[in-house]
Amino acid sequence: MLSKVEKILSLTEESIILVSIISSLIFVFVNIVLRYLFAGGFVAAEEYARYTMVLLVYVGLSQVVKKRGMIKVDIITTFIKKLQLPFDLLSNILSFAVAVFLIWFGWQFTVWQFATGQKSIGMELPLWIAYAVVPLGGVLMSMRYIVDTILIIKTASKKAETI
Repeated sequence: MLSKVEKILSLTEESIILVSIISSLIFVFVNIVLRYLFAGGFVAAEEYARYTMVLLVYVGLSQVVKKRGMIKVDIITTFIKKLQLPFDLLSNILSFAVAVFLIWFGWQFTVWQFATGQKSIGMELPLWIAYAVVPLGGVLMSMRYIVDTILIIKTASKKAETI
């Protein structure tokens, strides 16, 4: 069950990242060609690139969690191996709290943008869509931390059984 969730999550994230990068590159490239060859272009090209970059950052955070690429201070666990499990669990719990913080405050800003009905200047995109990327990233991160914590506990229990 856990591996299915992980596979679906990975496929979704990687697809979002791939489509965002490719579409952003194409949009910006076409805009550059139009600007230099025809002295005109899309007004929204830079805005689109900016929004896709924000999307890439927040979805990419989840990929960083998956690959355990977050910055950690591990000097204590390097010298005292017995503390590895509690420190890994503590790290995941604190990081999960940060993800929940992103979800909560990102949701508050998203709802506020929805209520005000503001739109972006170039694309006239409702700003709540752009703001919704923050809680989305938090949800993806929190799911990754839950999966990682379960894997840490399973690995620790298997090690305890073999001893």
